[in-house]
Amino acid sequence: MLMNIQKIENILQKSDLFDLYSIQETVNHLVREAEANDDRPGQRAGVENRKEKRFKFDIMGTLVRLTDVKPGERKEYSVHILDLSRGGLCLEVDPSFIPSRLVEIIFNRPGKSIKRCNVEVVRIRKRSNENGSWLELGCRSASSVLVRRLRLQEQQVLKARHKLQNRKNILIILIGANTKETKELEELLNKKEYHVRQYPSGQQGFESARKMSASLIILCQGSQFARDKSLLAEMEQKPQQTATLAIVEKEEHRFPLYRAGVDECLTRESCEDFFLHGIERAIITHTVCQAEPKLDSSLAALVLSRESARINQITYFLEENGYVCRVVSSLERALKIKKNFTVVFADFDGDLDGLAEVRSAFPQTKLIVLCDEIKLGYQAVANGANNYLTMPPHEENIRMVLEGCKELV
Repeated sequence: MLMNIQKIENILQKSDLFDLYSIQETVNHLVREAEANDDRPGQRAGVENRKEKRFKFDIMGTLVRLTDVKPGERKEYSVHILDLSRGGLCLEVDPSFIPSRLVEIIFNRPGKSIKRCNVEVVRIRKRSNENGSWLELGCRSASSVLVRRLRLQEQQVLKARHKLQNRKNILIILIGANTKETKELEELLNKKEYHVRQYPSGQQGFESARKMSASLIILCQGSQFARDKSLLAEMEQKPQQTATLAIVEKEEHRFPLYRAGVDECLTRESCEDFFLHGIERAIITHTVCQAEPKLDSSLAALVLSRESARINQITYFLEENGYVCRVVSSLERALKIKKNFTVVFADFDGDLDGLAEVRSAFPQTKLIVLCDEIKLGYQAVANGANNYLTMPPHEENIRMVLEGCKELV
């Protein structure tokens, strides 16, 4: 396929302007026809597409939210199921429905027993007529791996938030020279009723954190650790059960710290407004990461994307084929995971600097870019990526990419 496209491009480059105009009209017509008949799983302008044949239904059921729920909450919604396929379903629900990524659908199959299924909500549309309004949900099947992981994450977030409510029980170790900035941080933490200890060196701070079971370590001069390899090596002494927050002078100092195991970084300028929020984020992030199941290095995938449609398409196929996935929206979040991956899938829109950062962060890992155009895929491969997938991808294309990853392993 790749060779054929290259041949076509070579022919086009030799064509004159009149021929190119004629070819453009033909290609535009073919694209419109292909889009109209496209049955690949994906989302164009919010459309939830399922490749499998849909069966029309007219049955009532019950919806229960599985994620984004409060402890002990179980609110049921009456739903009207419109169609069903092996890959998902479409239903109508009351407009009071509170969005949740995962939901459980319960319904009676005609002539059969009660059916229960977990699905992921990928599209929500508001509908109305003279009789009232409702929400139409487009849902796709959710793998058991995804359900377990999201539920575990929510449990750990609730656990961390409960811990943060009683600040007097939270011991924070400040590591840094006895400067004006360090004193100001210590005063602020004491004012907020945290239990605080300050140490001038990393070795002393890490040892005390281990002995006293500290909840958080704050590197007051994080940039010094980022610039000095010997100080960065001291991070190996940090107790695993303790979260870490670093305060840095420059944005670029965050990345070596994330690689060394820091959970959250704040620039000196943002400290005044986001310091307390940064403490919570560091503790919650660390709690969730500590509870994550260990990855099988031969079947571990990282998806670095902000596009929900792409995330759904890639992760569903990966998990159904035995991969453990981690999804992040930014490179700095990816570096916090501190795991080895077989393959990294990353968005690419032509930003070569961003591509170089991802390549540098995962130099030994298979890197697959997710892009909207083939020419972007060529560009990425020419600049360090191992392969590419155009969106939305065919399952066969994903399978071919994964086979290549297994060969590397």
